[in-house]
Amino acid sequence: SGEDAAAIREEALWRILTLLRQLRYALMKRGDDGWIVRRMLVVDDSAVERRMLSAALERASYTVDVASNGADALARMQEQLYDIVFMDVQMPVMDGLTSTSMLRRWEAHVERDQRQRVCVLTSCEGSLLSEARNNGVDYFEHKPPKIRSLLQIARNHRPGLMELDEFEGSRAAEHIARACGMACGRAQHT
Repeated sequence: SGEDAAAIREEALWRILTLLRQLRYALMKRGDDGWIVRRMLVVDDSAVERRMLSAALERASYTVDVASNGADALARMQEQLYDIVFMDVQMPVMDGLTSTSMLRRWEAHVERDQRQRVCVLTSCEGSLLSEARNNGVDYFEHKPPKIRSLLQIARNHRPGLMELDEFEGSRAAEHIARACGMACGRAQHT
């Protein structure tokens, strides 16, 4: 009946709200301010560039990690899923395009649920754009980067619900999806 379906939906919504509240408490316990921590990686061989970009992103309430070359960036991206990686192209040890290309091969091999978003920063133009796209780059910005443009890229990319599973011991996305599915499924079958 309609009343039973409404009661089932209400029960499921209360379960979802409880799960979200538990997630919020877990975040607060970890010291995170927001519901979802927005984490960025800044990769540049120039310490000045790293500090400048990090400071701007941190002022915009992002958590920022840094790396000084593509090899360090690749290792970090394999350990942590970042919302956006802002990466210089020309660096010693490993350049940004090689790092991105190796990341894409690794993601395919491990069947990662989500694709790491990469924005390359370079003063070069022309054929590099095509090469960057072929290596799996998502965004392309000229150096010196305009902070406003980088913040717009960061704002336009929203983390998915799957990223909620990163929280310690939490299977929040799975529980919320199951609760939503149960509410919809029960309501449809009554």
